[in-house]
Amino acid sequence: MNRIQIIHTEEESMKRRAALEVDPVFPVGLHGQPDPEATLRRMLAYAEFLVALDGDEPAGLAVMYANNEETRTAYITLFGMKPAYQRQGLGKELLAACEALARARGMERIRLEVTDSNVKAVRFYTRAGFVRTGACEENSSYMEKNIAKRILTRENCHDIMTKTVEEE
Repeated sequence: MNRIQIIHTEEESMKRRAALEVDPVFPVGLHGQPDPEATLRRMLAYAEFLVALDGDEPAGLAVMYANNEETRTAYITLFGMKPAYQRQGLGKELLAACEALARARGMERIRLEVTDSNVKAVRFYTRAGFVRTGACEENSSYMEKNIAKRILTRENCHDIMTKTVEEE
């Protein structure tokens, strides 16, 4: 059993501490923003913070906006584990927590941006079911995962079953 717990925190001091301690892991995190403090304030106000904790020490962080009711798309803006905690399955657990929270907020998709040269991250997200959906910046791409659970109804059952048979 892992000694790490993943929490969804509303506590501003924990959010700020986790963001600042885990930030060096990110290729372009807060440190890469023109005004890091303004970016952090915006995240603190509007984003969901999921923190992987080793005791009371932040080991990893996911920052996700899950509030776009129009597109029902959550956006993970920061996601990473400190090096000492990588390759232990904790990233999968943190990503699963993001998916569960996004579903609970009524989201149907999760989108994120990944640096194209970050092969490990691209592979991680691909294994988790994300697909590239297009270029974002000059050296990055959007990846997206459909997390909607379709409910069978009398109206859509035929279409779903037909599509399933055609795919096989």
